[in-house]
Amino acid sequence: MLTSRLYTLDKKRRRVLAGLTPEETTEFELLDAQLPLDGKPTWRHSELPLSPKEQRWLELFRRMEAARKQTAA
Repeated sequence: MLTSRLYTLDKKRRRVLAGLTPEETTEFELLDAQLPLDGKPTWRHSELPLSPKEQRWLELFRRMEAARKQTAA
């Protein structure tokens, strides 16, 4: 589970994760709660392919990270 989240407000003043839509924020939070990542993604050290849920989580996470890096720059 992520310990640090970067939230912003969208045009309707809804709290969303940076780089994601409100719907994607909800999806990411649900996936994050479901996947057994524990801060150490098992797929990183494994040759096993990612499940569709892991692939989607990773896609959303990468978009969040890109937005976070842009904000920090």
